[in-house]
Amino acid sequence: MPHRILVVEDSRTQAAQIAELLAGAGYLVSVCHDGDAALAACERSRFDAVLCDIVMPGTDGYAVCRRIREKPPQSQPAVVLMTALADPADVVRALAAGADNFITKPFSAEQLTARLARALAPRRDPDGARTVTFLGNTYALADAPHRTLDLLLSSLEAMAERNRDLEESRAAAERALDQARHAVAARDEVLAVVSHDLRSPLNTVSMAAQLAASDLARAACPGAEPAQRRLATISRSVDRMARLLRDLLDVTRIESDAIVLEPEDVSLHTLFEDAVQAHRPLAEVRNITLSTELDDGDLTVRADPERLAQVLANLVGNALKFTHEGGRVTLQAWREPGQIHLAVRDTGSGIAPDEVPRVFDRFWQARRTARLGTGLGLPIVKGLVEAHAGRVWVESALCVGTTMHVTLPA
Repeated sequence: MPHRILVVEDSRTQAAQIAELLAGAGYLVSVCHDGDAALAACERSRFDAVLCDIVMPGTDGYAVCRRIREKPPQSQPAVVLMTALADPADVVRALAAGADNFITKPFSAEQLTARLARALAPRRDPDGARTVTFLGNTYALADAPHRTLDLLLSSLEAMAERNRDLEESRAAAERALDQARHAVAARDEVLAVVSHDLRSPLNTVSMAAQLAASDLARAACPGAEPAQRRLATISRSVDRMARLLRDLLDVTRIESDAIVLEPEDVSLHTLFEDAVQAHRPLAEVRNITLSTELDDGDLTVRADPERLAQVLANLVGNALKFTHEGGRVTLQAWREPGQIHLAVRDTGSGIAPDEVPRVFDRFWQARRTARLGTGLGLPIVKGLVEAHAGRVWVESALCVGTTMHVTLPA
């Protein structure tokens, strides 16, 4: 014979959901929406268990439980109290009211049916010992309610102490996180101001160096070559400083999720051709073969063209930087299901296996290639690719070469 369950819940929506759940588990279910109606139902009918919300207008769940416990023991149903309260003291009040069990909202269907089954199970074995189940294990307890209650209270007090410690730790962690956020925001603000203020004098120095070099060339002054070389050195140094400032700003924007993309349809055929033309002079100077291998057909992605060009420029620049004279750098692209795959392969010195996981770390450089760059190019690549919902990774072998892979949604 199925067990008869009375659900007492002032929220009609929750009451209907609980009733449907229990009916599906094979119980016969009745529903009341307040404490007084529940007590009246218990006078009219016999139930095996009452599943009662604690917080209700008028007669609350504790009062319902206490009134049920005034009935003769043989006619008392099991009582399971439901609560959205999180204070362990609620458990003590439930025990004091005579509840057989309680369950904290929100709960899953499995939790509710397990808790109800536990309340409906016989409380004594044939020898008269009280049995309880905890975390899947059944224990026989001496019939000493006060001792059991004292142990339970002690456990709850310990849990309350731990909860207070956890709350204090959480509050301290939140304060530290707020301080870190403020520090990062202050750093970003200072970096943006400094970078902006530095770019103007750098542009002035660069323009002055170019004008001076042009004046020397037009004047055709004897012995002007040393001065022209010095001016060229000044221009290169200014360019490096400008790139460093730009990279620092990009890293800051990426870390603070402040990268703004302006996506449009981008043809990889055009993008690769532009990248090859931009890097061909450096490749020719170092006698490195720079080529492309693209699948026929449509290789169009939705992306920010300037940022995607920046990704490709950083990858190709890195490949050329670490490829020996007479080597090869190949740009590849092909379509895969749901994405387009880009790869930049080189025949350079490769990366040691223990260093591969660090290639996308800021300012990191391989030991043998120190001072060949700022160490920001690949972190920027990673940030920009992920901003496009893509993925980037590296495959490398010492003395064989390196391949940088990028996939982008198609």
